Amino acid sequence: MLFFYIGLLHFTSKTVEDMTEYSEKASKRDKVITKMEWFINTLGFYTLHIIRLVQYPMVLALGYYIIKINLVERNQWTHDKEEKSKKFCEANNVHIAEMTLIFQLVYGALIMMTWVVMWMVDREDDLAELEEQKQWQEEEQRQKGTIWGQIREVVLVISMRSFFDGQVAGTFLALAIALPHESCNIHVTEWFLVGGVVFSITDVLNELRRQVEMLAALDGIINKIEHRLILVLRFINFPLFCVEFITFLMLSSRVVSHRSIIQTSTEDKKLSTGEANPHFCERGTWNLMVAVMIVYCLVIIFRVAIVVGTITQGKKMKKEK
Repeated sequence: MLFFYIGLLHFTSKTVEDMTEYSEKASKRDKVITKMEWFINTLGFYTLHIIRLVQYPMVLALGYYIIKINLVERNQWTHDKEEKSKKFCEANNVHIAEMTLIFQLVYGALIMMTWVVMWMVDREDDLAELEEQKQWQEEEQRQKGTIWGQIREVVLVISMRSFFDGQVAGTFLALAIALPHESCNIHVTEWFLVGGVVFSITDVLNELRRQVEMLAALDGIINKIEHRLILVLRFINFPLFCVEFITFLMLSSRVVSHRSIIQTSTEDKKLSTGEANPHFCERGTWNLMVAVMIVYCLVIIFRVAIVVGTITQGKKMKKEK
């Protein structure tokens, strides 16, 4: 139930945010903001922030239930439905709650850290900051075509986008949360969970980086420390991309190893002995895995071509120098 309310509030906040942005763009078309437009924009702004504030107690509630299930009442809870003497909770639900809590705490700490850093490094001496901006731009220009410059460029190009698409990652996360483990006994739901959570982390880090870039560009000058902070946030995406790629490899390996023995009929869900069939997976989940393997093999070819093009361009620039 708590997951439902968290999801509902998040959906509501996104809807209000979209409507507020639409209202602001519409009011700026004729360059005249009427009283009605000002009222709607102001109402949307405050409504959005009130909804966001309401979400904070939800995170605390998650922490309460995590401590309750894992520590305080540990002997009273189980992830096995067969244990009738204990309270049952899906393992995936507990894992997603733990990841959400940790992620929100880390994200909050990162936001505070970036705000503090941006405040500390911002100086009133615009000439000195302009000189720093010129220095790091010239340094990057000198690195183009070198081995380190090519490696750096490749990592940045790979890190520009997550490996999985948002809809695919969202489907993974939804299946990992909603489906019980016995719906697919070839151990893929945990990888669905990893893929979905890592994509969400990447998406939020990208949003954090955009905010930092916006703050850094307020005065029209990006000094050396601000530039390095933005680069760090870009480079963090690379290990997350690698985790997504490993998730793809694991899902693909499950498809390849089970392609000839997979059983998708609900009649084959259990063996004659009553035990779970280790080769059973629901048809929809199996078809999704096959489709992801085929489509993302083509995506890999496309992304490799982009990286090769980047390296080739770097070598060309080096020869011209």
